[in-house]
Formats: sequence, structure tokens, C-alpha cells
Amino acid sequence: MAVNKKSVKNLIPAKKGEVRNPTGINGIKIKPIFEKYLALKCGEEHELTGEELTCYQKAAFQVIKNAMDGDLAAFKEIVDRTEGKPNQSIAVTSTEKDELATMTTAQLKKRAKEIAKRLK
Repeated sequence: MAVNKKSVKNLIPAKKGEVRNPTGINGIKIKPIFEKYLALKCGEEHELTGEELTCYQKAAFQVIKNAMDGDLAAFKEIVDRTEGKPNQSIAVTSTEKDELATMTTAQLKKRAKEIAKRLK
């Protein structure tokens, strides 16, 4: 029976370090587009200084205003950008935990290979 060209069976896993889509979304890199248009003057002046704002500045001031009005998502965005996102801790529970702690490097590598084989 012929296999459809788009079948999952035809997928080839990416190699370590391989980038499958180096040019971005459908060949369009989004970051330069944002940078170009956010750098443009938006036709509004800053309330206090009177200088003309870029679109980027206008958007940033709007996020600040939203946070001041009680928008928690806007506040979280500001805190994450200025203070950095908090570290997440991951709890590991295993019946093999004590056994793994006493294994040598060679034993751990062997166990990792066994697990990798089961996952394939």
C-alpha cells in the first residue's frame, strides 16, 4: 500500500542543532517588521515633555497606563520585563531517586540509553 507523502510515517526527526525553518514564518522574519514600524513616529506627543512619540513608546506608555488602572496582566508584563521572570522549581518524585543518587556516571549513561530506547 502506498504511503501518503504528508503521512506522519514520512517525518524525519531533526538532528541536534538543526534548524528546520531558519527564515521564520513562511520565509518572513517578523522581528525586523516590528522594529521598522514601531520606530516610526505615531503622530502623538508625550503629555509631559511634548516630544513626538514613536509607536513603540506609545505602546509602552499604554501598558504602563493599563497597569496603573489595575490591569494585572499589564503589571505582570512590566515586572517580568524589569525584574525578570521568577524561577520555576520542578519537583521530581521517583521510586528510583535513591538508587540514581548512588549510581556511577557509567551506570547513569547506561540507564539513559535504556530509557531513550523505550521512548523510540
